[in-house]
Amino acid sequence: MTRHPLALAVLLLALSGPVLAAGPAEDDTAAEIGLWQAVTARGLPSDYEGYLLLFPQGRFAALARLRLQGGSPPPAPTPPAGVNLYRLEVMPAVAARGQAVTVRTHGFLPPALYDLVVVVRAGTPDFTPAGGLDDAQMAAKSLAHLYDGEHAGIPLFPIPALTPGSYEVRYVSRQYNPDGRNEVLARAGLTVR
Repeated sequence: MTRHPLALAVLLLALSGPVLAAGPAEDDTAAEIGLWQAVTARGLPSDYEGYLLLFPQGRFAALARLRLQGGSPPPAPTPPAGVNLYRLEVMPAVAARGQAVTVRTHGFLPPALYDLVVVVRAGTPDFTPAGGLDDAQMAAKSLAHLYDGEHAGIPLFPIPALTPGSYEVRYVSRQYNPDGRNEVLARAGLTVR
C-alpha cells in the first residue's frame, strides 16, 4: 500500500498533537499506534475511517471496522515489544534532599483514575508476589489524573525524609491491560544527593 506521508502527518497532528520521534524501523509502527491511540481516545466514526484509509491492513484494522459497525469499543492497545511510546522525564534527575521534583509524561493518553507515578529505590521489584504495589517500598506516590503530566508535570515532593541514593520513577497504569492489572508503562532514574 502506498501511504501518503502528508495525510498521515496532518491526521496525526490533528488528533494527537506533536508526533513522537522514532527511528527508521519504528516509523510506521509508532505512527500507526500513535494514530490508533488518538482515534480510540476520541471514538469518532470519521477518525476510524481515517485510520482505515491510512492503514487498511493495519494491526487495528479489524477493530476499527468492528467499531464502525457499532460493535463493542476496541480495547486500548499495548505497544508491541521493542517500541516504547511512553516516556518519563524527571526534573531535575539529580536532586538535593528536600528539593521539589516534577515528572513529565510523554506519549501517554490522558491518565485514568488510578494511574500513579511512584518513586522506589533502584532495583525494587515492580510488584509484590501477589501482583500488587508494595506501599511500604514507595518513597513517593502521586495520582497522575490530578495533573497535566504532558505540560505542567506531576509534582512528587519535596520530601525531606528521602535519603540520598538511587531511585526509580515509575508510571503505573491499568488502562492498557485488558485484565485490569497494574503495569509499569515507563520508568526513569532519579538520584538524591
